[in-house]
Amino acid sequence: MINVSEMNHITLTIIIPCYNVESYLPACLACIESQSYKNFRCILVDDGSTDATGAICDELVKKDSRFQVLHIQNSGSSVARRRGLELCDTEYVTFVDSDDFIHPDTYRILMDNLTEHKDADILVYGVADCVDGEEIFWQRYVVTNNYEVVSQKDAVLRILDDTEWKSYMVNKIYRRALFDTIQFPIGRKLDEDFSIMHLVFHHAKLVLYNKSELCIYRHREGSICLSYDVKSMATKAYDRIAARWERLQFVLSHPEYAEMLNKVQNMYLAVALAVMRIVAKYPQHFPNHFFEERLTDIKSVTSTEYLPEYFNARKRIELHVLKALPRLFKLLYKFIPAW
Repeated sequence: MINVSEMNHITLTIIIPCYNVESYLPACLACIESQSYKNFRCILVDDGSTDATGAICDELVKKDSRFQVLHIQNSGSSVARRRGLELCDTEYVTFVDSDDFIHPDTYRILMDNLTEHKDADILVYGVADCVDGEEIFWQRYVVTNNYEVVSQKDAVLRILDDTEWKSYMVNKIYRRALFDTIQFPIGRKLDEDFSIMHLVFHHAKLVLYNKSELCIYRHREGSICLSYDVKSMATKAYDRIAARWERLQFVLSHPEYAEMLNKVQNMYLAVALAVMRIVAKYPQHFPNHFFEERLTDIKSVTSTEYLPEYFNARKRIELHVLKALPRLFKLLYKFIPAW
């Protein structure tokens, strides 16, 4: 049994929200247990699981005092992360999704990087994707101690660009103090990371970037991010639009990031259009006036140059119809299945 009291001063906390992941959690926890860097604390937040997830957490806590578990009523990953942060008293914090894989040398490499640059507030590292059931061979991934020093402004621009740097909570180590004033939004079930990531980077003085793919992000059926059924989409529609609307308002209020305005507008309008299709087709799943309120926001976004990665010719026409003839837009999606 590993006893945390026998270790050196702990500077890193790993927070893992868990919900009904009994088939995936053991592999994730094995990655954390086997880290070559031992000087960490790991907080498991069981978000009201109804399967064996909570029991798996309890068993691990019994044998390894670096791990602790918090059982809470099901509230979503946003609240789970907030509760984990409340228990975090280390200089640095990182987040891991309960179905992801972490390279065994991840935290040794990254904490060495941070030791060399003590003024860095965030360290971003590479992430690779895998599909559910794919076997992981770490030998195929290039791992290095090399890193790039990125200024605060350039780091924010990369996050807003959402290409090389994604707004995942995972694949980053943060200075814990960043979350003293920036908190995950309560009540969000989806895209809570997208809601705050630009704010976190905006308040960071310096960022490091290690391109090593040290995290494997698993895409699986049943995960929140891949649930596209009508009921799920309707429930989380507000979260998706709200996150991108908040980011757009952030860029509009910070002229130093104006070069990303058009792309952020495209991101917002693309998600808004997708959600408005669902609202038009299944209005019974949405609050009264949801369509009209979102339409007002959409119409306020002007002077947009449509980017091909977000808007093909058909989507441009759809958006024009939505803005100019909203009643026709509703009819098309409500009564013409193939539209």
